[in-house]
Amino acid sequence: MFEFSDRTPWSVLSVDLHPEEPWILGGLSVGTLSLWDYEERVLIDDFYPSPGSPVWSAKFVARKLWAIAGSGDKCIRVYKWYNTSEPLKVISDAHTAAVRCLAVHPTLPYLLSSSDDNTIKLWNWDKDWSLSRVFLGHSASVMHVTFNPKDPHTFACASLDNTVNIWSLGSLEPVFTLGEEHAEGHLDGVFCVEFSTLSDKPYLITCSADHTAKVWDYQTKRCIQTLEGHTDVVTTVCYHPVLPIIITVTEDATALIWNATTFRLENNTLDVGSPRCFAIAHMEGSNRVVFGCLYGPQMMKLSLEIPLACMDNTGTIIWAKHKEILIGKTTDLMMLSQGDEFSDLERLPWDFDRWLTTFDFCPESLKHSPDGKYVIVCGDGKYTIINSSFPWKVVSSGSALEIVWSSDGGYALRQSSSHIEIFNKNFEKKGIVTPPYSVEHIFDGTSLAISSSNFLEFYDWEKLAVSLRIDVTKTRDLYYSDSGDLVAIVSDSSFKILDLNCDGDKTLSETNHDVRTGVWVKDTFVYITAVGELIYCVGRSKATRMCILRRPMSLMVCKLNASQVYLMDEEFNLFGYTLPTSLIDYKRLVLRGQLAKAVEAFTSIPKEKHKWHDVFSLVALFLEDLQLAGFKSETPEDFAKEEELWIELGYVPPGTVF
Repeated sequence: MFEFSDRTPWSVLSVDLHPEEPWILGGLSVGTLSLWDYEERVLIDDFYPSPGSPVWSAKFVARKLWAIAGSGDKCIRVYKWYNTSEPLKVISDAHTAAVRCLAVHPTLPYLLSSSDDNTIKLWNWDKDWSLSRVFLGHSASVMHVTFNPKDPHTFACASLDNTVNIWSLGSLEPVFTLGEEHAEGHLDGVFCVEFSTLSDKPYLITCSADHTAKVWDYQTKRCIQTLEGHTDVVTTVCYHPVLPIIITVTEDATALIWNATTFRLENNTLDVGSPRCFAIAHMEGSNRVVFGCLYGPQMMKLSLEIPLACMDNTGTIIWAKHKEILIGKTTDLMMLSQGDEFSDLERLPWDFDRWLTTFDFCPESLKHSPDGKYVIVCGDGKYTIINSSFPWKVVSSGSALEIVWSSDGGYALRQSSSHIEIFNKNFEKKGIVTPPYSVEHIFDGTSLAISSSNFLEFYDWEKLAVSLRIDVTKTRDLYYSDSGDLVAIVSDSSFKILDLNCDGDKTLSETNHDVRTGVWVKDTFVYITAVGELIYCVGRSKATRMCILRRPMSLMVCKLNASQVYLMDEEFNLFGYTLPTSLIDYKRLVLRGQLAKAVEAFTSIPKEKHKWHDVFSLVALFLEDLQLAGFKSETPEDFAKEEELWIELGYVPPGTVF
């Protein structure tokens, strides 16, 4: 995120992004129309359409080289942006009250304006800005108007009379009204309305003074979700044009991010960088979002918190970039992992320029099948299974909220909160699971894991019957080890590791870490926390931090090289990190009680390899934790018999200073 060097003491009430140039157009509360360059972070020029009267709406018309302002003095002014001295056109008294919003038709010579006089007007600039139509239908100020990008012959407007009208350009009557006779309508004035552009779903979103935003299906004319979480008036809202998220903003600059498919509130809140915010704008095909704030515009480039990528057992990586799926391979995985040419977290060379396919939805998850032959891509309520080699082809596709693999190459589709369909590896449907509770997520692996809000059930893939139930709140992710014996269950602020083969208490460890992504390397769980810590955990021992990452990354592993993990950042740069395998093997042998083998492993631990920690200190802490946990021996006699081995392992009494 960045702000501009030339700050204004006045509020930016409206913003727009130029589709080709690095420009932001802003309408100010003092009647100024300002043009900024966001690459140079400077003010280019100022227009003065209505000194003393706020510019409530500012729009580019790129194909005409125009900037248009709608102001509180009831006028609409058109400027050539390379000639700011005089307006090209002034529509005096365009309305009988303040002009609140402007909308430019994407192809036709039309401009819509809405006003505090409760009307919307259609202007035709090819006919000397003649007034083509006046749309009447609201009983209070019309705060916002926008064309439907999927059908530009229709548009929507939001009003302080608590309703949203949908119109056709060819009719003077609303096609229908949202909220007027609906119990799920807004309870106070509506400030903004925007259509979804991410998929073919007929959705629009509205925000209101009742502190909520609502998602509507404009075909069924019903509210499908109310977004609750703000404590102030929600003044502006947008569907991000690239990422599957919704952004809602209040006047006090609280910006929340919502999943555009599940409508769940994401963990992170955007810091707008200003005490007040009035507008938001984005650009098709770009991650950039600009906010109109007190003292100037604020721009940020959004990205998925963790890049969406997966690696198969040969080192082939498939990743998602917007709606595209690409494929790449490391230059020589084994050479990179075993040689000394590349150090930890140094960028690795790899070929990543091969395009695989493009989808009509924004992927939210993708994963290789266990044998690496196929990839599942899921997002926006749709799924597609493609083969991972050229020439690619679609093997299966359809509707699903989630899709997960079984360990033998079959898969499961979650169609709703109570309906899950099971398929074998030949893509043939073999059964249905209908849990008697609301399903929040399903997870792949040796067993089909199904989570509710309070527990997790494991289903046998063949029998489709519950084999195990674990009480756990809000399971977010689940990771099986390669053997299927160990599983890491991740919640919002902690995770636990279970040994599924244990007859008694299956919990090996529980750690209060917010895990964002994780992988198993044999029976070691490696993960990245929300604060960027790269950590590993062996069995019941405490987690050990290896390093801190500077930015969010996805985490991958390749079975060809179990001594290294791979990380990818949001720019799709690839990095490697070598695990302390000798130390991990040592811990593993101690935990298994194989003390003689552990003594041999201890002597093979390279003492200078990992400069980020004193290896002897790590060993001492590890053994001390086991002693405190009562792990060593059940009786003093047993300990006496093993004492010599423990000393050889490197154990020292607690309190020893290194």
